[in-house]
Amino acid sequence: LLFEAHVRPKWFPATRGEQRNPKRLPLDDFKREQRRTLEALRERASRDAWREIHALHFDWWMFPIEDGRRPEYNVFRADAADLGADATWRAGYAEGVALVARAWGWDAVRAEPIPDAARHAHQRWNFWDVRLAKMVRSLWLFDEEKLFLSMQKLARTLKPDGGFRYGTLCL
Repeated sequence: LLFEAHVRPKWFPATRGEQRNPKRLPLDDFKREQRRTLEALRERASRDAWREIHALHFDWWMFPIEDGRRPEYNVFRADAADLGADATWRAGYAEGVALVARAWGWDAVRAEPIPDAARHAHQRWNFWDVRLAKMVRSLWLFDEEKLFLSMQKLARTLKPDGGFRYGTLCL
């Protein structure tokens, strides 16, 4: 299903042409938070505690964008290039997407729902539109085409006519 949408260009004007976010935390902090969060995601997934994954706060550093509500975790073009060049960070990024998608009942690698017979009762969409919208945008900014298309497919499966919302803001 395709529909036309007006999408902010990459590196939204919030960057005002800057290549690096002057308010950003050091990249080592991003990496440390990612490692800590991956451990938490893995541990919860290992015991099918999917509801606990839904309750975690992680999207700022796990799926950074250029204009999120926490400026210290926003990345501009050069920040994203530096993070993306780190193979360990990049692998953790993809694993984080896959684990969160599994919590939503979605196989991010296969770009399809987890079959009902293999899905735990709490592996389901939890209606946090903003989290999926930020993940899709982050994947686009980091040029993760396969995962981007997969998560965009999930978004279109959930809401074929669009309309992801954060409060009164249409994402």
